[in-house]
Amino acid sequence: MKSIFLILFLGLVLPKPCLAQEAQDRTYIQELVKQSEKQRSTGLKMMAFGGGAVALGLLLAASSDDWTDGAFGGGILLAGAGSLTALIGIPVLAGSANKARRAASLSITTARLAPAQSVYRSSGAIPSLTFSLPLNSKNR
Repeated sequence: MKSIFLILFLGLVLPKPCLAQEAQDRTYIQELVKQSEKQRSTGLKMMAFGGGAVALGLLLAASSDDWTDGAFGGGILLAGAGSLTALIGIPVLAGSANKARRAASLSITTARLAPAQSVYRSSGAIPSLTFSLPLNSKNR
């Protein structure tokens, strides 16, 4: 008798927190996607600026006539700083991909299954995997 009351109590109490948790998960997924987009754009910008700085530094160093010239030293420093900036952009991109993977793994949900012809109203849940494909670059 106690087990019946326990099962009934758990059946009435547990669905409510599960539904509330679904809304929190959805906002957490959206936040992870936003963070991933920001990190991705930051990483790409760092790599682009770093590559440009390396190219400019090497051009500056190559155009110098003397090893003791300030342009040669400045070019080497600019190329070194640019290469460090580009190298730092790589872990930022990896972190972005990690957050995107985490958001994708959290988006695995259950979908409601409605029978085509049913005598009584029943809602069963089947496991489903949700994927979204961004069609324009602004929403990625």
